[in-house]
Amino acid sequence: MKAERVLVVIEPDRETQPALDKVVLIADDADVEITLIASDYTDYLIEGYYFDAADLSRLKSDYLDERRTALEALAKPLRRKGHRVNTKAVWGHPGFQAVVNEVKEQKIDLVVSHTRKHGAFSRLSLTNDDWHLVRSCPVPLLLVKEKSGQPIL
Repeated sequence: MKAERVLVVIEPDRETQPALDKVVLIADDADVEITLIASDYTDYLIEGYYFDAADLSRLKSDYLDERRTALEALAKPLRRKGHRVNTKAVWGHPGFQAVVNEVKEQKIDLVVSHTRKHGAFSRLSLTNDDWHLVRSCPVPLLLVKEKSGQPIL
């Protein structure tokens, strides 16, 4: 498989980014274009109980601006090393659907996402984004785990 365009699912609130660490290893050995995506939303802005429409739109925009800033902070050192890196913050719920849409729109070859241990109920009900990505991602998907604070390579 030759992956020229790689989409990395970023969780901006996490201190470590195992999926990004893995892609950097891949990019160091191959010429790939990396897109960092943060697909996020927050319930209190979805429901809008406490805000009028103008405030709600501004708050969503501010929220995504914070995500873009976090993505750009991750992209900056990669660009300095010579990697081609794009960033995109999208308002998306469910998150996996925003990732799938981006894959189709950008003609991505590989998706890399961090996964973590899920409880038995989550595995049975298939309610988390990992399981939905496995089922609906139209391109190869690499799920990266982390153990004891260190990425598993």
